[in-house]
Amino acid sequence: MFTITSLAWLAIGMAVAAATVRLEGDREPGDYALPVIAAGIVSWLSAWYFMTAFSPFLVSTWFHLLLVVVVAVGLDTLGRDGPPARSIAAWGAAYTFLVILATVSSLPLFHANRYASLMVPVIKERDVSVPLVDQSQARLVTDDLARKRAAELLASADEDGLGSRVVVGEVWGNKVGDTMYWIMPLEHSGFWRWMSNDTTPGFIAVSQMNEMNTRFVQNKPLRIGVEAYLDDNVYRHLFNRGFKSEIMGDAIFMVDEQWNPYWLVPLSLPQVGIGGEMPVRWSLVDAVSGEVTTYDDPADVPEWVDRLYHQDMVSERFNDWGCWSQGWWACAFSSNDVIVSTPGINVTIDAGLDIVYYSGTQFSNNKSDGATSGFYTVNARTGKIDFYRRAGITEEAAKAVMDGAFADFEGYHAADNVLLTINGEATYFSVVVDGAGSRKAYALVSQTNRNVFGKGNSIQAALTDYGRSMQRANRDAGFDPGSNGGGQSFEGRVATFMPVVQNERTSFYLTLDSLPGKIVEVSEEKIGEIVVTGIGDSVRITTDNTEPGVVFATSFDNLGFTFAEGGVQLQVDARNEQANEVRQEDALRDETFNRALGEVKALTPDQLRLLLKQATDGE
Repeated sequence: MFTITSLAWLAIGMAVAAATVRLEGDREPGDYALPVIAAGIVSWLSAWYFMTAFSPFLVSTWFHLLLVVVVAVGLDTLGRDGPPARSIAAWGAAYTFLVILATVSSLPLFHANRYASLMVPVIKERDVSVPLVDQSQARLVTDDLARKRAAELLASADEDGLGSRVVVGEVWGNKVGDTMYWIMPLEHSGFWRWMSNDTTPGFIAVSQMNEMNTRFVQNKPLRIGVEAYLDDNVYRHLFNRGFKSEIMGDAIFMVDEQWNPYWLVPLSLPQVGIGGEMPVRWSLVDAVSGEVTTYDDPADVPEWVDRLYHQDMVSERFNDWGCWSQGWWACAFSSNDVIVSTPGINVTIDAGLDIVYYSGTQFSNNKSDGATSGFYTVNARTGKIDFYRRAGITEEAAKAVMDGAFADFEGYHAADNVLLTINGEATYFSVVVDGAGSRKAYALVSQTNRNVFGKGNSIQAALTDYGRSMQRANRDAGFDPGSNGGGQSFEGRVATFMPVVQNERTSFYLTLDSLPGKIVEVSEEKIGEIVVTGIGDSVRITTDNTEPGVVFATSFDNLGFTFAEGGVQLQVDARNEQANEVRQEDALRDETFNRALGEVKALTPDQLRLLLKQATDGE
């Protein structure tokens, strides 16, 4: 408690109280002692309790100074008939000047370019063939489900009453080896539990792919935590060791490759007056021993540390760029071309196995439509932002589509979704949970077309439904009955054939000798020649994608069967063909006339007179 900073606040409190009494000028020197000493003690204790940093560039310093002034004026009021008018006027004028100075030096309206350049994204073109994240580790376990699993493990712990003395702390995404986990520190359940027990047993890790893949680490007792008290609190632990000149960011819980637990605390300073906070140092606190190591250069931080930048701070800085890079008028008033993050930011793992933050973006004046202007990813360790401009729908809009697909099931809703690449299309994927947070299904929605979605009780079922929806969207894109959407054609003999009825829909599944290892699905919309097809028949199919195991046919033709049409039908077909020829001739004539009319309109009056003369002479 008795550090240089705390003693400085003690001295400041006493000086402010002495100046306040002196400004009134009606007290004897002996009357100074009580208000001066009392103000100094209050200033010192409040600075210790609130862990107030001491820097002229920090808002907390100025708020604490205001508190000291209020206390000093209040103490000087005691024993008077009225408030000390001179002191109030003097301190009010001084504080008003400081507020104006801070506003002018910090308000983004006056420093748009500086705020816009704090974290500048690299604008890239999105290659949808390259996965944005490691799709083999697409999140199947939500943080809520992980917390429930942790609670189950806590209830079954060997130590009696463990569940009553500790609680599951905040859920953090953490990579250990090549696997993403939800990791949760065990925190004290209250002050008296902390008093009775110096430590908690450890932490719980739950795989983001499989909630049954868990680790309940009880041999690494945590002494330092965010819910502990006095020197065991991670923030006060740093404060007591001299970290009083920077803003302590949210502590991030993580483990190294040997499952040793740590807290990573970014230490930030304003970059524009008293605004625009950015990390300048990082403190790594051993959660077991309390040892603190601080790094000024991010390159010096151990390689296993995946996250140096908190996702909330990154989102704020991206919004600064998206807004103030368009100029102060657009950002403050018109909102033209202003880009902001969509609500929430996801933590995932990219194809290079680095932890990244992902968020969609939208234009500020177009939020209600659910349309996205693109998305960005942030390397959680380097802070490097990649921004991809891409039209489509936001995560919130995709979530609304998923929720609507399960509207018949009370309480079912989609969790946070991630952006994957499915069949070459950017696709939102989400786990669907019930009201109790238990996983019930899966859902997929196209990022570029909200009408293309799929759902199912398994991932394969959802993928199958999504493929059907994509196929219908391609088929329904126009009214040309002769168009099959292109794709690849295959001919072969039917090796196996089976009709299947699911959810009142009939689909036909067959295998071809020319497509080994693939199952061809023909939907009921193409029920024509498929119903007379049998094993051994020669058929031709067209498909848009042969990557999945189940290939969806966009067209189907049994090569050994031809529809026999009667005389009336042949006459109808002939008349339709004749009518189509007439329509094509009319269209060609109209096109020729419109082109000639345009050329005539482009002539000058002299050219027009010459043309008319030539036409008359020709007659």
